[in-house]
Amino acid sequence: MRLSGKVAWAGLIGLFSVPFLIPVHSLPLTSFYTEWWAFLCGLLLFISWIFSFNSSVEIQIPRIAWFALALAALLLLHMGLGLMVYPSQGGLAILYLVWAILLMPAASALSQKYGRDNVLSILAASILVAGLINVIIGVFQAFGIHTAVTDLLFSLAPPSSAFGNIAQKNNYADYLAIALCAALYLGYSNKLSWRIVALAGLVVVFGLTLSGSRSVWLYLIAILLLALLLKARQPGPSANRLVWFSILALAAFQIFQMALPLLESGQAIATANSRLQEDAGESMPVRLALWQDAWHMFASNPWLGVGFQNHAWNHFELVRSGHSLFAGQSGYETLRWDHAHNIVLQLMAEFGLAALVLCFGAVWWLLRLIRNITSVEQWWPVAAISIISIHSLLEYPLWYANFLGLFAVLAALAEDRPISLAIPKGSLSRLGMFLSVLGFGILVFYYTTYTSLKQAMAGLVSPAPAQKFSGEFQKNFDAAQINPFLEPQVDNLMSQLPIIDPHQLTFVDLQLQLNEKIIRHRADADSIYHRTTLLWLAGYHLEAERWLAGAIAIYPGSLQRYIERTEFTFGNTEDLAPLLGMIRKQKSG
Repeated sequence: MRLSGKVAWAGLIGLFSVPFLIPVHSLPLTSFYTEWWAFLCGLLLFISWIFSFNSSVEIQIPRIAWFALALAALLLLHMGLGLMVYPSQGGLAILYLVWAILLMPAASALSQKYGRDNVLSILAASILVAGLINVIIGVFQAFGIHTAVTDLLFSLAPPSSAFGNIAQKNNYADYLAIALCAALYLGYSNKLSWRIVALAGLVVVFGLTLSGSRSVWLYLIAILLLALLLKARQPGPSANRLVWFSILALAAFQIFQMALPLLESGQAIATANSRLQEDAGESMPVRLALWQDAWHMFASNPWLGVGFQNHAWNHFELVRSGHSLFAGQSGYETLRWDHAHNIVLQLMAEFGLAALVLCFGAVWWLLRLIRNITSVEQWWPVAAISIISIHSLLEYPLWYANFLGLFAVLAALAEDRPISLAIPKGSLSRLGMFLSVLGFGILVFYYTTYTSLKQAMAGLVSPAPAQKFSGEFQKNFDAAQINPFLEPQVDNLMSQLPIIDPHQLTFVDLQLQLNEKIIRHRADADSIYHRTTLLWLAGYHLEAERWLAGAIAIYPGSLQRYIERTEFTFGNTEDLAPLLGMIRKQKSG
């Protein structure tokens, strides 16, 4: 095998496993290292493909690529119309989409060269191994088993929680469900004995149980329905086993949930069933409320939407105006307000009718793939795509590069009617050289500037205020500031700089401007409450009082943290005694 082939395999296998095993998930971007490794593996796959041709080549791209291209065009339109608080984030989203599109012909070419069955088998094996490793990590997390080695290699999790090294239980469940599909495929294609598949499958289902994700029921039902479809199209002993093993997975999931209390030694581990029972007792279904807010945004801005990454601010406005079900409610302040937890409604809210048309096209594409399942080589990537699609109707996995890359490759391998384009080798090589240099340059640049941002944040927690403006802090801050894609995080860091002298009105005005951008981008509780302090310091006392009342109405549970932070920062400042008095009055009222 040539070097380019080895690099391609390393990139492809790495894309399906390495990002899901990275244990580091820390602020300011908890998914940074996971996504960075996903981009690197994808870039290796693309580069090895682009430089492996000797003549003109016909590349094949799945039809879902049109969705990504059209979405990139909508992002450019919103950037041009000034609908984004941070246009650089629109550029970053376009880079994500371009990267995903480039993975598609690379994966198709590898499939043509080495055979789709071989590619699918190796990918299935890699994702199954990574999935089993994540189950082991999840067991350590759920049962509170800690050692020096596990604390170093495993992501830290709250007590009685399991999410492997994926750091989010629903993403964890998504990945393990795909690993289960991979195990079933390996058994059907005789790459593994059904006994090994049964053992591996039960381990994976136990991991799914520990995740506590309610979506697992949907994933397992989808796997069974697709298995029944394949059995109808291709009857035989292997198809029968696939169906029975899918039924076994459903039964095992229920049994494991019933048996889990017998294994617990401390705090109870939340299961899918227990969480569904809690949902039944809720007066307000959270996701339905989020979806209703997204629909309000779409209905009020049907042509262009509210703008990319403007969901959080518009949600805040809906709550403040009383048009949201969250108005007057408490206990929901840790939710992500920047997403509708449904890809269709999210895109409709932010991009309007054009996004709705794109979503109809994507649904048609997926239904066509499902309808055309005639072999297990078609079944396994379509089953995995279906799981990610179900998850996307409840959360936002495709906003992360590791899931986006996985989806792009699976789409290329599942496509039965790809778009073919003949491109001369010279043109492809020049394009490949440009994109390779650009891609590696962005990765190195992003890594170094992000490291500087983390170091600057570490300097910010220094106990001595003067050290916060030291030369080392300024050096790291300036280095992070040159990366336009980190602009929201840099602004957030800048907004947290201590106000040593409340009479520095120029600095306070700058903080107010930054705070306004951050609120329109994130609308989180800390930024909302911090605006009260800034308005007061700037002399807008009546507006500060009104803003505080609105903040308490929307984020009542965060008031105490704001009081403690304000007292710690300004407790000895006589000029701000009226502000602290107003805050305490609001609390007692």
